[in-house]
Amino acid sequence: MNDENPTTALLRERGKTPEKFEHLCRMEVMGREGDTKYMWDPNIADEVEAAKKQFDYFTKEKKYAAFQVDDNGNKTGNQVREFNPKAGRIIFVPPIAGG
Repeated sequence: MNDENPTTALLRERGKTPEKFEHLCRMEVMGREGDTKYMWDPNIADEVEAAKKQFDYFTKEKKYAAFQVDDNGNKTGNQVREFNPKAGRIIFVPPIAGG
């Protein structure tokens, strides 16, 4: 998937989230080839900075909509417009192409 900012240093897993990473916050980006997950530890400044850059890249440059997800995997209904390093889980939805 080429929809990522190459300057970020986030731990990335494609298609699955191993249990050993459950304590990490994560962003999930919907794409043609499936979801891509970006994970970071909210207590490590470099990872938080990289996650913010990734968030800004998808919401500003790629125009994706970001939604926070609750502990049960349900969208909260609230679109996320600013990065929160302790958000837990954020899902990015690509823009809908009209036609």
